[in-house]
Amino acid sequence: MSFRVHLTEQSGRLTPFRGRIEKIVSKIESEVGVRMSLPDMDVVISDDPMGAIPEIGIGGMARNEHLLLISIDPNHVWSGAEFEHALRGTIAHEIHHCVRMGSVGYGETLFDALITEGLADHFDQEVNGGDPSLWSVALDDAQQETWLKRAREEFDRTSYDHAAWFYGKEGGQPKWAGYTLGYYLVGEYLNRSKKKASGLVNTPSSDFR
Repeated sequence: MSFRVHLTEQSGRLTPFRGRIEKIVSKIESEVGVRMSLPDMDVVISDDPMGAIPEIGIGGMARNEHLLLISIDPNHVWSGAEFEHALRGTIAHEIHHCVRMGSVGYGETLFDALITEGLADHFDQEVNGGDPSLWSVALDDAQQETWLKRAREEFDRTSYDHAAWFYGKEGGQPKWAGYTLGYYLVGEYLNRSKKKASGLVNTPSSDFR
């Protein structure tokens, strides 16, 4: 198992971050590696403001078992340890996706997606500690009850609107509703089973029913 980091530096804006990025990736690789078996992986880190979550200046995407993409907005202003926290959290989340893609896959239904995203966010907390991510707790109790009821009606649909459920839709789902519902559903399962997200990376979503 090894990670190979590729930093896009043609803009020159990520060059000042190189040392910090390589140190963070190396550290989290070793911390995650003791929790689950990892594949060889290319970690591509790009100067890509459009791919970054505006609130944290960093975004991520797992393309397949061996390819993890990280987008950074170099103009984002981080204070204290915010940069390290955001990068560590994003990498941990996407690593869980990559490993899962190599076994049971991301999934095709809304329920599959909720469980996959919920597991990745709980894995972030397992590795990094701290409070849940903003998107994991984006709904108040009343909203969560309302949208969980509506989600149940679509749990088994493969034609669900992924963007609406996870990124929001005007006049419809609130921003990050899917992430919050997935975090809740997986959290309930973890509490019942006393298991950890790392140990469930290859578990099919059907086991979470």
